[in-house]
Amino acid sequence: HHHQQQQQHQKSPQKKKKAGIPNWLKWVLPHKPDEEEQPQPRGFWWWVDPILRNHNQQPYTWSTLAVILDKILTSTPRMIALGNLMFCCTYLFHGIIANFFLQNQRHTDQRLGGILIFKLLLVSAVVTPDTLDFLILFSWYTALAFLKTLATMSAATTSHTSQAGQPPKPGVLHLLLLVLISNFLAASLCVALFHGAGWSIIVLLTTDCAMLAVDVLSHILRHISQ
Repeated sequence: HHHQQQQQHQKSPQKKKKAGIPNWLKWVLPHKPDEEEQPQPRGFWWWVDPILRNHNQQPYTWSTLAVILDKILTSTPRMIALGNLMFCCTYLFHGIIANFFLQNQRHTDQRLGGILIFKLLLVSAVVTPDTLDFLILFSWYTALAFLKTLATMSAATTSHTSQAGQPPKPGVLHLLLLVLISNFLAASLCVALFHGAGWSIIVLLTTDCAMLAVDVLSHILRHISQ
């Protein structure tokens, strides 16, 4: 009977190894994946999130987007990468819009990043936001910095043509009107989305929209009077 217990004791570790081999042994021992275990992807797809890789087994839903957003918000490197991607896309789109309406504009306004950082530091000191609130503020002030720098470049183009004695460019007026309409739409969207947060937050976010509207209207009047 004692000899049988020793045999069972010797066999039990082998069963445990078969049930699940440690990761540091998989490269030594031949291992055949179980039915429930999915093989690891190779090549380009190894770093992609499993939720995005396994879309054939489970279709994308709003809950999938919520899970991905939660993973981003709980990871500092992912937050930095997402913020960098958003800013780079905004910077490139800013250059495209400026070159389309304001011809011969080779460079994007370098103050785009400065305005964004200044607003984030100022508001973060007042509101003390969490991760999700910071992402919302980052998106909001990126859009406002985008519109403000376009208005500033339009005013600079008007001043340049006025000093050079050239006729005003029609693209300047079109861009200023587009910025003004986008500004009103952004303010309306802010009120519709964040009215539950209280009027203090709405006033804080839409104050820059009001100041931008005043600047754009002054630029339009100056352009018309040129």
